[in-house]
Amino acid sequence: MKRSFIFFYFLILALISSSCLSSEKSPVPGANQMDQYKHLIEGKSVAVVANQTSMVRKTHLVDTLLRIGINVSAIFAPEHGFRDLADAAIRSWMERIQ
Repeated sequence: MKRSFIFFYFLILALISSSCLSSEKSPVPGANQMDQYKHLIEGKSVAVVANQTSMVRKTHLVDTLLRIGINVSAIFAPEHGFRDLADAAIRSWMERIQ
């Protein structure tokens, strides 16, 4: 009984793993599928956590959201900014915005 259970367990495991390996679809980032969730964020204030690699095809995620009419109210980014153009010191950033 125990031997047949182990056999069926490994058989099912092999079938599941082979179906995953045979999949020809490659993963698609959520940023490239905005049409599926745009209706959920339209008309709302949106905060974005991004860095310089947050791209939708060849456009930055923030620019893409603004272009399609999403209200981006805050951007959380690393010290050098989400475009990697900011100075390293936060103090200099604070002085520039005052």
